[in-house]
Amino acid sequence: MNYQHLFHSGNFADVCKHLSILLLLTHFKQKDNAFCYVETHAGAGLYDLHSETAQRSAEYQQGIAQLWQQANLSPLLQNYCNIVAQFNTEIQLRYYPGSPCLVQTQLRDQDRAILAELAPSAAQELKQYMGADKRFAIHQVDAYQAIKAFLPPPEKRGLILIDPPYETGKDFSQIITSLQYLHKHWRQAVVAVWYPIKKRTEVAEFHQQVRATGLRKILATELCIYPDDNQLRLNGSGLLVVNPPWQFEEQMRGLFAELLPLLSQHPKAKSSVSWVVPE
Repeated sequence: MNYQHLFHSGNFADVCKHLSILLLLTHFKQKDNAFCYVETHAGAGLYDLHSETAQRSAEYQQGIAQLWQQANLSPLLQNYCNIVAQFNTEIQLRYYPGSPCLVQTQLRDQDRAILAELAPSAAQELKQYMGADKRFAIHQVDAYQAIKAFLPPPEKRGLILIDPPYETGKDFSQIITSLQYLHKHWRQAVVAVWYPIKKRTEVAEFHQQVRATGLRKILATELCIYPDDNQLRLNGSGLLVVNPPWQFEEQMRGLFAELLPLLSQHPKAKSSVSWVVPE
């Protein structure tokens, strides 16, 4: 595997994904009973934005850096920036927390997390960051094998983040298989699937494959900082959410209305929140 998340850490796609996850977690925390958070491609946990790898692209400059110490943010964006600030000891932005570290700040004593990461070095770093937290179970295992091996958990409620690097060309088909498995074995779970937007035709085909599964209540949230037909770069990112909680659709529309002008000044930048399959 050649993918290094450090290269992209804190970019606009991370910002969109992590804000969405934080918003979903607020819905779970409205009830006292425990929930389980599951992540299939957990990464290393914490990323040094001053490292040579991160500086090579400096993608975070068009992501978290655009929000860092921004005034007059909404409560959701301000809370997100406050969480990132917990991992930085100075005013200067240096470290960016991956989703496991972000989620760690949100879990209650009764909640639990299962993290899967196949890459040995990333899994080892993740264990160093999270290993002392007894709420977290960390496994160096293939993401899609983990879904079948560890799910459903004892908790009835849960959030699953499927966030592959999309390197092999097999991820879309493996995601479809995983969605079908989860629909059969853990139907009440909320499933969030991150996907890149490089070619609109690929996204349309993926959505069609999702419709063909027969699953219901699937929402797609997308934000593009560039025109979505430019095949030379990552133009945008999307999050497919199965079983989104009540009011999540409206909350995402409000979030994107605030977030898009902060992340892009391109005249064709856009966002959308739409039902791939209605309830």
